[in-house]
Amino acid sequence: MASIRVVAATGRGPTHTAAFDDALAAVDAHDYNLIDLSSVVPPDATIERCERLPDLGPIGGGLCVVRASATVAPDADRPVGAAVGWDRTASGAGVFYEEEGPDPAAVERRVREGIAHARAIRPDRDWDGDPTVVTSRADPGSAVGAAVVLAAVGRAHSLLGRSPRAGDL
Repeated sequence: MASIRVVAATGRGPTHTAAFDDALAAVDAHDYNLIDLSSVVPPDATIERCERLPDLGPIGGGLCVVRASATVAPDADRPVGAAVGWDRTASGAGVFYEEEGPDPAAVERRVREGIAHARAIRPDRDWDGDPTVVTSRADPGSAVGAAVVLAAVGRAHSLLGRSPRAGDL
């Protein structure tokens, strides 16, 4: 059974990329190459909320993620938010939905609206109930800020020499 670990963080740095990297470092995701996935939860996966990721594989390995991230300049007049939410069916299958933007409350609302839409276009499924949403907020400050939420799927795999197999994830 594959594990999906959900982490959230903020970071700061002299550039948008540096702030993003700092947020990744805060949850131990900074040494992986992130591979963005579409937002479908496999039925046999477990989802757990973590403060930090465990060791998921080699430095430079490809780590599949559902990601939301936003950055804010020091002179901005409002914060930014990032959010990842999910809902599952009785079978365990489900959907992730991710959003980011300049209004953290609106970002969370859009995630919930997106999940409601995902459920509506899958009316034949037995949905469990209220979605879970994890958020991150970055305020303007002395340096560029970043808000990041990741749902890391499985383990990182080498990007050199072969494609990952299902058992690698």
